[in-house]
Amino acid sequence: MGLSLAQVLLEDRKSWSVTAIVDRSPAAYFRYVNTTGNQQTSFHKTLGDALTQSEFDAVIIATHAPSHVPVTIELIESNFSGTIFVEKPLANRLDHADTLTQLISDSSWSGILAVDYKRRCSTLYGRLFDFVQDQRYGKLVKVVYVGDIKMSMEGSHFIDIACQLTDSQPVSVSATLDSESVVDHRGAEYFDPIGELHLKYSDGLEFDIVSPSTNPQYPGGLTCIFESAVVNIDDAESRTQVSRKDAVDEVFETDKIGYGGFNWSINALNAALGLNKEFRYCTLAQSALVLEVVVGAHISHDQQGQRVNLPLSGKSRSTILKVA
Repeated sequence: MGLSLAQVLLEDRKSWSVTAIVDRSPAAYFRYVNTTGNQQTSFHKTLGDALTQSEFDAVIIATHAPSHVPVTIELIESNFSGTIFVEKPLANRLDHADTLTQLISDSSWSGILAVDYKRRCSTLYGRLFDFVQDQRYGKLVKVVYVGDIKMSMEGSHFIDIACQLTDSQPVSVSATLDSESVVDHRGAEYFDPIGELHLKYSDGLEFDIVSPSTNPQYPGGLTCIFESAVVNIDDAESRTQVSRKDAVDEVFETDKIGYGGFNWSINALNAALGLNKEFRYCTLAQSALVLEVVVGAHISHDQQGQRVNLPLSGKSRSTILKVA
């Protein structure tokens, strides 16, 4: 995410300036320069050097998941009080999220921490929140995502969406995951399989991630079943379609720009900086809740798909996921 997001930021140099790059490897900096053509950005091997030699309003943490919380803690303990924008997931273990939450509470840290669950910061998915709030189609009954997606890399985005569509808390999760995970550019040490998930909330709402091969009832993508309408965002994220028995289907076009929809990440960053009031960025507590569901899904899989009650407790909160 880091290099791609930097490219998008630099497309609007009147609004953004990438002040510094921090990486242990100079090769990362040269990749940045070769990709963006920007040689004005300073390079630092340590975060401490960058903090003392550069001025900035926000820090984007685009390392792998195991280091997200340690880097965030280093920033807070170095008295940085701006905006920290963390690539999702927040962490690869729930107790790291607990430690960060406690630190912020104890230190009365005055900054903003946001996690890049970017889909919530789009008009495409934002309409779902409007539909729930104004109840134009009645009560939301069920949410289903149909697609073969990695549970953390992509699935967590839709877990976040589902959690924002209800005021209640998730009470249980069950999941079955593939025994193997496709290796991508992040490396073979990471394990993020595709699979199916069932999440239940205290108000009775249910959210499922299912494979098209096992559940042909719904079209691909995200489907929200209301009392008087079915709303689908297709798996290409090209449009929202609202279907009702007594009316012609409504179709809303996407606001996604380019592969990956990095304009949605810019929306999230702007929201965290207080520059965009249209969208709600993902907070520490909200991202920790998504992580808890993903951890619970892995625990359920290890227990042959048995239901796991939420919130997790005890040793479960120390479960380490091999996600990037």
